[in-house]
Amino acid sequence: GAAFQLGKLHAEGVKKDLSLSAYWYERAAGLGHDGAMYQLGKLHEKTDAGIAELWYRKAAEQENPWAALRLTKLYQSDQLEADLALAGEYDQLAFFLLSRQGEKDEDNNFVHYELGRMHQKGAGTEKDLIEAVYHYMTARAYAPALRALIHLSADPASLQELTAAVDSGSERAKTALLLLDASKQMVKPFAEYTETFVMALQALRGGDLETALPMLEREALAGNVYAAAELGRIYRRGLGVDPNEETA
Repeated sequence: GAAFQLGKLHAEGVKKDLSLSAYWYERAAGLGHDGAMYQLGKLHEKTDAGIAELWYRKAAEQENPWAALRLTKLYQSDQLEADLALAGEYDQLAFFLLSRQGEKDEDNNFVHYELGRMHQKGAGTEKDLIEAVYHYMTARAYAPALRALIHLSADPASLQELTAAVDSGSERAKTALLLLDASKQMVKPFAEYTETFVMALQALRGGDLETALPMLEREALAGNVYAAAELGRIYRRGLGVDPNEETA
């Protein structure tokens, strides 16, 4: 409703004012808006995990899958007293809610990416690499989903697992391998100082890695070799991120 939109406006736009944002989110939450409850959890998570937990629980009770996922992470972390059993329950709830939402909305890239991740990791459900590939392919317009496909297409263990399933007679595994192969063709390399790449470099020079990294990743996934090289340099040297030779 209007209160939720006002909360979002003060959290992300206008002149940022988190206290006003919280006020409007609380108004919306009082009217039963699960998205506002979820946002209140996010607002409090860094400063008071206990309050964040309460709001996430309220949102999860309203069948908000993203709140259930946040609770999973909270119960796995040291922000609250670790409770792996409870984390597992919320992981399963999140998977159930996302699956239901995904069946209704084939075009929701965020939902299908998350379902792919959960199938790949065996989070909230049994590990199923074939289903992971299908969901990632459905969400391929979303950069993290395309990145996941590209990583799987170059991962020997994943390819071996799918090949073994094909040898056992799985037609779905054969299709998954074809989809992974097709994902390689989705990116045509080019070398350009695009507007996005230039903006990412400017943010990087200004020390704003939080803005620069997503922009560089989008450009690299689109095939910009300049952006890919810049990302490699960042991860190799650990410039504001943990050094990671594999990612580099």
